[in-house]
Amino acid sequence: MKSFQERLMKDYDVKQKLVNGRMKNVYVYKGKYAAWNATGSDLKRYRRIHLNLGMLSALLLLLAAFARTPLNAWKFTGGLTLLSFVPEAVLVFQAARVFFSEEKMILRDCTAMHRAILWCSVIYTVLQAANLIAGGVYLALYGVAAKAVGVLLLYAASAFLAALLYPAQSRLGYHERE
Repeated sequence: MKSFQERLMKDYDVKQKLVNGRMKNVYVYKGKYAAWNATGSDLKRYRRIHLNLGMLSALLLLLAAFARTPLNAWKFTGGLTLLSFVPEAVLVFQAARVFFSEEKMILRDCTAMHRAILWCSVIYTVLQAANLIAGGVYLALYGVAAKAVGVLLLYAASAFLAALLYPAQSRLGYHERE
C-alpha cells in the first residue's frame, strides 16, 4: 500500500533548483486539470449563488441555534443542531472555495469541492429535517411557544437554502481540461 505522501504527490514532479546557493526541491504539477462547465457571466452567477446560499444558510443556523429558548436546550434538538454545524461549516468553506476558484484548477481539488458540496448539503438537510421533527415533538410535549416556532422556521429556512446548493452544484458541474 502506498504511503499518504506517495498518494498525495503522485501528480507532481520534483525538480531541484538552485536558490541562494542552496538546492531546493520545486514541485511541478503534471496531473490533470479541471474547469467548471459554466463560463463568463454564468460562472460569476453560479459563484455568487454558491456563496450567498452558503452564507445565508449559516447565518440562519446561527440565529436559530443561539436563540435563547428551551427548545434549543432540549437534548434532541440541541444535539441535532450541534451535529449540523459540521456539514454546514464544510458547506460554507466549500462555497467560498467555489467563489474564489480559478478558471483552471487541479482536478483533485475540483472533485473534492464538488463532492463535498453535494454530500454536505444532503447531510445537513437531513439533519435539519430530523431537527424539525424533534422540534415538533418538543412543541407537542411542552406546548407551543412563538419563539420556539420562530426558531424552527429559521432551521427550516436554513435547511432549504442548503438544499438549494445541491441542484446549483449539479448544474454547474465540471469537466477535465488540459
